[in-house]
Amino acid sequence: MKKGSIVKTIAEIGIFAAIGFVLDEVQGALSFSFTAGGSIGFAMVAVLIMAYRRGFLPAIFTGLIMGLLDISTKAYIVHWAQLFLDYILPYALVGIAGLFKPFFDKTDNRNVKIMWLIIGAVVGGLLKFFSHFFAGIFFWNNAEDFVWGLNYMSPALYSFIYNIAFIGPSIILCTGLMLVLFLRAPKVIMTEGESNVYVVSEEKKQLTLKYVLSSSLIAIGLFIFIFFLVKYIGSFKNKSGEGYIYYKLDRDSMVIFAAGFALVISSLNQLLKINKNKFKYSVTCLATGIIVVAFSLYGLAKVLEMYIDSDTDINNLYWAWFTPSFIVGISLIVSYFLIRKKEENKSIISAN
Repeated sequence: MKKGSIVKTIAEIGIFAAIGFVLDEVQGALSFSFTAGGSIGFAMVAVLIMAYRRGFLPAIFTGLIMGLLDISTKAYIVHWAQLFLDYILPYALVGIAGLFKPFFDKTDNRNVKIMWLIIGAVVGGLLKFFSHFFAGIFFWNNAEDFVWGLNYMSPALYSFIYNIAFIGPSIILCTGLMLVLFLRAPKVIMTEGESNVYVVSEEKKQLTLKYVLSSSLIAIGLFIFIFFLVKYIGSFKNKSGEGYIYYKLDRDSMVIFAAGFALVISSLNQLLKINKNKFKYSVTCLATGIIVVAFSLYGLAKVLEMYIDSDTDINNLYWAWFTPSFIVGISLIVSYFLIRKKEENKSIISAN
């Protein structure tokens, strides 16, 4: 490596470590729900950019500096090994994504480059997850301290759910941002001398952005669904009394995880629509429409129960469950018949 290149690399390590540290501080301030530590955000992007600009060693150093800065401002340490697992190693491990840089560099195929960007971001994010996961198993395993009412879980299961709840969405967000940077500002990710000029049609750009948006919404929906489903299950209370059985559950959580499920279905449908040449989209509309309508009918049943059963509290969130999901479901079913009609008309015209 030339002297000038070494100086540039060292300078970039400092710059991106500082950017990553600021992003980590911002996301930590905004992600108030994770009272036991952790936050959703873009901080990993700083390390991922270095991984594809300069390789895995500079990226690892960038992550190490971010970890050390993190310790200097906020750290809860119970053991030296926990210090490494929770603070020093996580962002450094993200830098291992740089191992995919040679594969990324040697191809001029845009789609292949995108594939290696996604692989690196996911692998780096998962390595960060496992560092926190093992810290949770070994050092945060007291069930009395478990949040979200998950005290009944084993330390391993709890650590998995808690850590994936913020690292999973972060991986999705960072992957999406890396793709946007690659398509819109490739010089941020690629250094001088690398192939960074791509003739990409506006249609392909829009298609890629739709992929990113739909995938991100699916990830957000899955997070909402899993998080509030676990919270709903954790709210179980046996209110049994003499002569009857009654179970108390957090109904608000049920409505919210239902909304997450609806978001997943809706976004998945959009993703399939983008690939309608590869799938029988009309059949997809019919299938998802039936699922969503059936899903909405349970919300309708709860609405009716509220007004018929005097012992059931009125909770208007169930209207928020039933109304949009029913409308979406019916719309999808109608779309099936409209698409079929359009296809039949095309067949008739072609035949004539």
